[in-house]
Amino acid sequence: MATIASVTDDVEAGGAEAVAPGSSGGSRGRSQSGGGAASRRSRRVPGAGQRQLLAGNAQVALIGALVAGLFAMAVAGFNSLQGEFDSVRAEIGTLRADMDARFAQVDDRFGRIEGRLDSINGTLLDHTDRLARIEGRVDAVEGRMGAVELTLLGHTDRLARIEATQDARLQSDTQS
Repeated sequence: MATIASVTDDVEAGGAEAVAPGSSGGSRGRSQSGGGAASRRSRRVPGAGQRQLLAGNAQVALIGALVAGLFAMAVAGFNSLQGEFDSVRAEIGTLRADMDARFAQVDDRFGRIEGRLDSINGTLLDHTDRLARIEGRVDAVEGRMGAVELTLLGHTDRLARIEATQDARLQSDTQS
């Protein structure tokens, strides 16, 4: 940028010598570089057309530098955002791993509970089978009890007749 400023200042000074980029500049440069008439001609800015050309080149260089700076800032901003995105992705990965671990714990607990329920269910089915067999035996015993009860009723009727017969004999013996 110092070179651009020195070129435009020299041009605006009214036809003074222009300093080419990379040269040591001005009349001091001629004395150090040993420049002759040919080198003086190449360094002079003869007309207004070249002044406008140099000013236009300076503007283009300035705009180019600004665009490059904006691009560099955009790249830096993008890299910063990329870093933040990477950080967020890492946090999401950590959260997912934590959630997966917790869900695995819950699944393990439910698995253990399910195992206990299966064990209880097996025990209940076993008890249900036992109760069904006991119920079958009770039904068989009730069936036998019904037969025994009928037999007892039959014997009770006989005993009642025998008692009635004995009572009638006793009464007839006591009356006689």
